[in-house]
Amino acid sequence: MHLTLLQDTANPPARTLREQIKRLQAFQRLYNEQRPHQALDNATPADRYTASPRRYDGVLREPGYGVDHRVRRVRHNGEIKWNGSAIYISEALVGEPVGLAEDDEGCWTVSYGRIELGVITHRGGDRLNKPKRKACGLVDNAKGRCPQDPQAQQQQT
Repeated sequence: MHLTLLQDTANPPARTLREQIKRLQAFQRLYNEQRPHQALDNATPADRYTASPRRYDGVLREPGYGVDHRVRRVRHNGEIKWNGSAIYISEALVGEPVGLAEDDEGCWTVSYGRIELGVITHRGGDRLNKPKRKACGLVDNAKGRCPQDPQAQQQQT
């Protein structure tokens, strides 16, 4: 997409900003409304687009947690206070509430809304252990066999 965008809008460069904006708008219409996309079964993004049923009113709401959760606010340094210890969560969540839910083994799952951030275990001490990543369905079967891969090149020699 980026190469096509470059070729269609900036090669050769426009003489004026107004002309550049017109080129970009024309590309956007073509890309979204006319050009079929293989990833969309040869439909256009405009064909597949549906407006969200929710309307954004300009108010960001905090995530809610059930009665089975304990809620802590992330401090200015990215930590929460938990059982007398400071546990680092993330500086990206400073000021936000995170929920902690205990499982059957006494471990505490830490989440921000529906997003699981990690687990606090007895064995892990006073730290947040990141959750195990789930497979996304894409597997790199060519890893180690690709000629551009430096490790593969070393193994072949």
